[in-house]
Amino acid sequence: MLAFSSSFIRREAELCSRFCWCLSKHRLLLILVVILFIMWQVYAYFRYSLAEFTQRVSNKDLKILNETLLIFIQAAESANLTYFLYGGSLLGSYRHHGIIPWDDDVDVMMNSSQKSLIEQTLREYKPRFGVYTHPKTQWKFYYANTNTLLDKPFRWPYVDIFFFQEDKEYIWDELPSFKSSYTLKKSKVFPLRRRPFNGLLLQTPCNPESTHIYLSIYLSIYLSMSTHIYLSIYLCLLISIYLSMSTHICLLISIYLCLLLSIYLSIYL
Repeated sequence: MLAFSSSFIRREAELCSRFCWCLSKHRLLLILVVILFIMWQVYAYFRYSLAEFTQRVSNKDLKILNETLLIFIQAAESANLTYFLYGGSLLGSYRHHGIIPWDDDVDVMMNSSQKSLIEQTLREYKPRFGVYTHPKTQWKFYYANTNTLLDKPFRWPYVDIFFFQEDKEYIWDELPSFKSSYTLKKSKVFPLRRRPFNGLLLQTPCNPESTHIYLSIYLSIYLSMSTHIYLSIYLCLLISIYLSMSTHICLLISIYLCLLLSIYLSIYL
């Protein structure tokens, strides 16, 4: 086992040495290639990633979504059903006083114990509006005469209806995949208070700031991590190339920096 490890280390050291020699032989060409690569990547990043921050839905579809939301709210409040903004829509209310510009639906949370009454209430608005129910995922409330979705039994745009379960102290998303991230103290949610959303005043948790960290995890990572990853890759790449042109000690340092980058990516991706 020791002999195998020693031979493996020697072989890897030889490969590193050859790599270092190749870099030193073609230093200027390699630097030029790296600079061009970085310039192309930076251009591509800002050219295409900024499109994610523009409004995803057309003005026509946004109008339909707002009308669908208004009917949903009227139905829920007329039947005394518990609801509040949830997920990206709560974040949108907190940051934009409306839908996040690059979002395409509205997320609400309702009490799982009221499912039968919720379904009965929403079905009263057929055939103009439809409701999609499923025992293992969120429901959809949508305008019936609008865009069809491939292989989906509902239409878009829609109101996405999530359900919470509760005990004396906590509420949590009933979907198993969300439960660990969306378990909140009742004192942070109730009593509900109204916040602005697309020109309406809708029910939200009484302390949205305390739930903000949970609701913005996906968005914060999405908005910031890609930039950090790009910069880290370029920095480590340049340092590695520069250091590998000198001694073997510097090459080991460059390998160490690349390992740190790998750990960084494994944590956040």
